[in-house]
Amino acid sequence: MKKNWEYQIWQIGYDDLGVYSPKILRTKIDYIHNNPGKEGLVEKPEDYRYSSARNYILNDHSIIKVDTELLSF
Repeated sequence: MKKNWEYQIWQIGYDDLGVYSPKILRTKIDYIHNNPGKEGLVEKPEDYRYSSARNYILNDHSIIKVDTELLSF
């Protein structure tokens, strides 16, 4: 059966990684926050409207509320 990859979400060959420590969680959150900048969409992570970087850096919960108390940066 041939798969239709037109709507593929994940990269082929992605590696999953269990989040078992605050350090790993921080690494994953930083990676996610920095993606829009790497793609040239914004200069700073907090400039991307739908990023939780806005919550952590600007304390802006106007788009979505994120409990930033759980992981202090």
